Amino acid sequence: MIKYALYILIALEFIISCRQKEDHTSQHTYGPKVVEAHGYVVPKDSMSEPKVIPVDESKLKKIPVGSPKVVLTNTNIFPAKTPKEVVAGIPHVCTPGQDTFSLPITVIAIDSPFLAGIPELAIAKDAGVKDHNPRNFSSFGKNQGLKSGNISCLLQDEKGNLWIGTSGGGVAKYDGKYFTYLTEKEGLCNNFILSILKDKSGNFWFGTNGGGISKYDGKYFTNYGERNGLNNNVVTSLIQDKNGNIWLGTFGGGVSKYDGKSFTHYTYKEGLSDDFVWSVLEDKNGNLWFGTDGSGASRFDGKSFAHFTEKEGLGQNLVGCMLLDKDGNIWFGTNGGISKYDGKSFTTFGIKEGLSDSNIASMLADKNGNLWIGTYGSGISKYDGTSFTNFTDKDGLTNNNILCILQDRTGNLWFGTQGGGVSKYVGTLFTSFPENEGLGNNEVRNILQDKSGNLWFCTFGGGVS
Repeated sequence: MIKYALYILIALEFIISCRQKEDHTSQHTYGPKVVEAHGYVVPKDSMSEPKVIPVDESKLKKIPVGSPKVVLTNTNIFPAKTPKEVVAGIPHVCTPGQDTFSLPITVIAIDSPFLAGIPELAIAKDAGVKDHNPRNFSSFGKNQGLKSGNISCLLQDEKGNLWIGTSGGGVAKYDGKYFTYLTEKEGLCNNFILSILKDKSGNFWFGTNGGGISKYDGKYFTNYGERNGLNNNVVTSLIQDKNGNIWLGTFGGGVSKYDGKSFTHYTYKEGLSDDFVWSVLEDKNGNLWFGTDGSGASRFDGKSFAHFTEKEGLGQNLVGCMLLDKDGNIWFGTNGGISKYDGKSFTTFGIKEGLSDSNIASMLADKNGNLWIGTYGSGISKYDGTSFTNFTDKDGLTNNNILCILQDRTGNLWFGTQGGGVSKYVGTLFTSFPENEGLGNNEVRNILQDKSGNLWFCTFGGGVS
């Protein structure tokens, strides 16, 4: 027994010693090899003295420096040349009822509300997804239940419903599952929608191309046209001012103010500079500005009109869009560039001052105060206050006709184009989303970001994506 116990003890010691060697070997195998550095110091007496050669500058051949050729590395950045800044000329003031101007016509609105027909309700079919890029886009067009694939305007209410204005198919409300249709059949005055507004009382206003305007409170329609109070049936723009009045810009009948009971019409006869109005804006002082089709801009302070044209310093007289910046300046997008009005002077930027094109289609002021200008034909210009950076299809845009601009909540910029779909700009990169990447159609007229962060693109021909 003792002999066997001795063998077992020897065997255990052998096994333990082997494991210790394995552990020791493992540590040396996987641990980094550390080597202490020992430099070699060269003795001074073994080094030669450096050769020092004095320079006699009087004997140097001096060549005058010529004018160097400066080449910009970013060739799409142009320092803005000194813009044309002129003190605004004394505007022509026209007071309704004075001189040769008529008093405005006030017409008691003929309110004839009627119960809307039972709207057609349809389950929205699954959004169309193109095989090219199914993760990015889903589209709602005629195949998914819309009456028309030509989308003119879009609005989201506080409940999250999308109100889709179409050209020929009336209005469709989309609640995430169903389409509710409001057309002439249900009481809408016209199926061609140009503008949508939701007022402070919760009513929806639909401006149409030829039928006037419809007010919808959720149950009843009240329609206004030339027969019952409205001055013109083509309503291009709608806003509600600080006092709750609804202002309608029309194409041929000037502007109309609705105070809840009556319409007050302002035309050329009452002092407005032109009866064809593209855009309406309210400034920080409560003045109303009307951009016209060839007669500049008119400012209305509630009593008189002041006209601003090329003669008073405006860049050009066709004002297609207007923008109010955070400092209270008004920017006018014209067919002759952009003009900034600070209350005293006009500063105008055109091609000579660095703008990529003088035909302006859209404008946006971003969160950093940069102004983005969409042009017809020459892409986008960004103005940072000192220089222009111009982007075209050569720099990554899908198309050079920019119809609309949006900055999303994360700061990305989206450009809707006429013929090239959508371009997304993130700092230094463009990402393009044309029709062959999943977008419904390449003509994008409006962009909206909903409460959930989704982006909706109004296309003309492909519904909404």
